[in-house]
Amino acid sequence: MTDAYYIKREDTFVGKKLKFGETAANKFVRLAKRESGAWSRPVHETWKIDGNVNELTAPLTHQSTVSIAEFVKKIDTYSTSNAEYLYKQGVRASWWQIMVYPLAKFFKDYIILQGFRDGTHGFVHAMMMSMHSFLTRAKLYFYEAS
Repeated sequence: MTDAYYIKREDTFVGKKLKFGETAANKFVRLAKRESGAWSRPVHETWKIDGNVNELTAPLTHQSTVSIAEFVKKIDTYSTSNAEYLYKQGVRASWWQIMVYPLAKFFKDYIILQGFRDGTHGFVHAMMMSMHSFLTRAKLYFYEAS
């Protein structure tokens, strides 16, 4: 008996469907019996399921953003919420993490996950997601400093 389903997500970023990079492997539990689990995290929520999870084949189309300006606003908002959440969980960031984590994130998204195959859109998306990582850790660092 299935309690929940993963659904693959196809992301469109500033008018182009991304086929590689971070978004290529995204799949999320978005269909489940209400009593089979609970939501966790205030941003980039995950549904923790206690039970059998299968995967649907039809993807969910996700229009990420229509402009870079809109994406920058989202990144600012999400990085603040994520930093607040991590801070409350006892996570702390060092200057080293502020510097290295975004570089590693870009390398993973653009090189390892082949975001470069999505052309300029893939490059910009990888850079922006790296910026999200930078802002999250920088904000987390300054929560502790204040």
